[in-house]
Amino acid sequence: MNFVGLTLRAMLVSLTGLAGVALAGEAYAAGGWQTPVVVNVPTGIKDYFFHRGCPAGVPVPVSGGFHLNVPAKTGFVLVGSFRRDDAPGTGTEWGWIFDWPAGAPAGSQVTVNIYCKRS
Repeated sequence: MNFVGLTLRAMLVSLTGLAGVALAGEAYAAGGWQTPVVVNVPTGIKDYFFHRGCPAGVPVPVSGGFHLNVPAKTGFVLVGSFRRDDAPGTGTEWGWIFDWPAGAPAGSQVTVNIYCKRS
């Protein structure tokens, strides 16, 4: 599996036409990697922003990881992977900004996950 985990404290990104999806932190409240979530990327989208929160029992995101299926790898560019200190509840979410300059291919999926801890 091609699994990428990056830790960046802050990143300023300015993109136009950015679409986004928020993934709520699930009830799994043990520290460590949470349950992976598969996200279907809309065909043709160029910039896509995902963010996912940690559950209340382990509210601090330490790292985020993702895996692309075969169609999503074509033309893919990672713009950012970062702890969202601007999010409601400050610092309880991880965000990714993915880009496909020519548009996401049909059937593209991204599996995302976050590593959370208590403090």
